[in-house]
Amino acid sequence: MDLLAKLNRRMGLPHDVATMRTLNDLFYQPLADHARLEPGVHTMLATLRDRGLALAIVSNTFVPAHTLDAHLERVGLLEFFPVRLYSCETIYRKPHRRIFQMAAAAVNARCRECLFVGDRPDTDVKGARRAGMIAVLKRAEPATGRWRSDHHVTRLAEELPAIVDRLR
Repeated sequence: MDLLAKLNRRMGLPHDVATMRTLNDLFYQPLADHARLEPGVHTMLATLRDRGLALAIVSNTFVPAHTLDAHLERVGLLEFFPVRLYSCETIYRKPHRRIFQMAAAAVNARCRECLFVGDRPDTDVKGARRAGMIAVLKRAEPATGRWRSDHHVTRLAEELPAIVDRLR
């Protein structure tokens, strides 16, 4: 947002907050249009929340929080994630353990009580494991190499609840 406002100022264009938000939303829209939710995700998240689990998002992003939150609202996910940590709003990015620790603290948990689901071994699994969390990798193939997850899933809605049940 700051970079966009600076560019607009240099070009003599409007750079007020409302204009910057609109421009940022327009930039993000093609990404949002491309995103797809896995079938059953809403039901799975409701089930996990109703079981008393605290849910949070930790995301490496340069997209401002208001844009991401609006997207989550549009796809019906915002209600499930009262805690959302976006790297653009902190001084940390995954895989730094501190952003994972901040998420755990925000849901009043210790890292060893947390399960982190991500799709990248190099940021998600590595960071979660370094912080002491249980790491679940969501992708077609299990990770090989140094940063292997504790669990691997290909379909969140079908597989994650069973992992949570086993860990509880």
